[in-house]
Amino acid sequence: MRMSGRYSCAGLILMLAAGQVTAAELLQHNPFKRPMLDGGTQSGGTGDTLTGELTLRATLAAGGSSLANINGKLFHLGDEVSGYRISEINEGSVVLFRNEQLRRLTVRDDKEE
Repeated sequence: MRMSGRYSCAGLILMLAAGQVTAAELLQHNPFKRPMLDGGTQSGGTGDTLTGELTLRATLAAGGSSLANINGKLFHLGDEVSGYRISEINEGSVVLFRNEQLRRLTVRDDKEE
């Protein structure tokens, strides 16, 4: 079985060398690329305006690298969401700030009791 793996690798190298397949065609998805945030940026902070009710789906509390999933989009601490600035990201909750007004979003447990 080890020989077939070597032949597969050699065949792949020959295909690349012959110009039949480009490296971009072989690697359609880079598993190490950072996920897109705020509707297309990787750094966040674009001031995304979300329509409708703000729904917190999940949080990842990791200090300065914390993330919040609001309405299906990922945001960092300090990012702006519909006019609010994210001031805290905790386990299961986010604190938003706008014009001296605080608003807390929490992850809801949608299980029926």
